[in-house]
Amino acid sequence: MKGRLMDRRISVVTPVKNRAKLIVDTIESFLNQNFQDFEMIIVDDHSIDNTIESILTIKDPRIKVISLPDEFGQGKACARNFGNIIACGEIIAVCDSDDLAEQERLKVIHDAFQTHSEAGIFYSDGEVRDEIAGIIRDRNLKWSEFDLQRLLEENYITHSSVAYRKEIATSYPYNPFFIHSEDYELMLRLAKNKVKFICSPEKLFIQRIHKGRES
Repeated sequence: MKGRLMDRRISVVTPVKNRAKLIVDTIESFLNQNFQDFEMIIVDDHSIDNTIESILTIKDPRIKVISLPDEFGQGKACARNFGNIIACGEIIAVCDSDDLAEQERLKVIHDAFQTHSEAGIFYSDGEVRDEIAGIIRDRNLKWSEFDLQRLLEENYITHSSVAYRKEIATSYPYNPFFIHSEDYELMLRLAKNKVKFICSPEKLFIQRIHKGRES
């Protein structure tokens, strides 16, 4: 059906909770992409501030905000799973509600999966914007090619750099029992199940450090 979001190549899925002052910047970083064939699904996880109202100030049909149903649970893992289920894209790109995407991010993701048809998951390097210290710096955990032994020792794959195929998302949902580190648990599970990881050394995301950010 022409013009419907189901035609989009990439779905960006972003869980959000009480981020009214940050989420607009995150959305705009995707609207400024040089790859525009995407939808952005923002799953509101029971916010009590004006997060939804802030999102609705952006008038773009690709931006869709949905409240996480009570029966689907609460927390980032549940919000990610819900967003992944309703995503229409063949590729799903992860982004947290306080992080930013560099202009090339979606194009690099698209091209990587086009080149590597056997791949199930993608990740990249990025940088950190420490808004408390007022500096931009490299990540503490250095980027590297996929290394299973290193992954077993530390979570060096930043989740806001990750993208995966839709079938990966539905076959391997996030574990809702993990309040934190749901991303690390998923990476380990995908590796255990021999899902093919591909990666890029390009800095494709900006992780924002600010008051109230979860570790």
